[in-house]
Amino acid sequence: MKQLTERLANDIVQSAFKTIFPDKDYQSEKIKQCQKQREKEKNFRNQTSEECFKKMVEVIFYSGMGAKIVTKRMESTLAALGNFNEVSKFDENDYEDFFNQKNIIKHEKKIKACIHNAKVMKNIDAKYGSFINYLNTFSDKLPNDNEAIEKILDDLRAKFKFIGPRTGRHFLMMLGLPTVKPDRMVMRVLHRLGLIDSEKDIKKAVEICSEIAKLTDIPQSFLDLLLVKIGQSEGIELCTLNNPKCKLCGLEPYCEYSKMLS
Repeated sequence: MKQLTERLANDIVQSAFKTIFPDKDYQSEKIKQCQKQREKEKNFRNQTSEECFKKMVEVIFYSGMGAKIVTKRMESTLAALGNFNEVSKFDENDYEDFFNQKNIIKHEKKIKACIHNAKVMKNIDAKYGSFINYLNTFSDKLPNDNEAIEKILDDLRAKFKFIGPRTGRHFLMMLGLPTVKPDRMVMRVLHRLGLIDSEKDIKKAVEICSEIAKLTDIPQSFLDLLLVKIGQSEGIELCTLNNPKCKLCGLEPYCEYSKMLS
């Protein structure tokens, strides 16, 4: 496995940025993304339970599905499933009632999960006053407490359906916590760069992303954006599963996978 240095971290981040955003200035965008993260952290405690639940619904539907399809139908899906007080009135067996709503993403297991999760969110909201108050029981230093994230993830996975080690981190990232979503795209890029030994090693991937963010002084959410857009269909679609376009990618000089192909 490749040793991560400050120089390598900066080379990777800036090369990825130039590949994805050739017409933008890296330093200007870095300042913008840092400001964006600070605003997220500042507003962390002001998020309502309904806002948190809507973000959870988004995460659940984006997981394992084509981003283009989900993005196109997300507004309608949130309109149908985003209000936990209303959705909690349904039973999981009532999922077909949502199928008749126009443009909703028709995924039985995910709709059932949202119905279940709405009931859990309603109970948490009633018990703690808000979902954010519930999260604050794990640490009074949130959102900037990395040590609390694992405890929160364990509890979320025990309470909510379709919230796993990847989706759980995606959800927390959307709420403003310092983490990445170690989805298949992030894992693929890190593995091909030689920074992790396996695309299944989520723990190591999270550690590497945290270290890269520290060495380059950027938010983890910004790093996540760069890694995802290198291969995602909504990005530039270079680091694909099959037939990657290595010669067009600024990460090629650092990519162990590209060396194997050449």
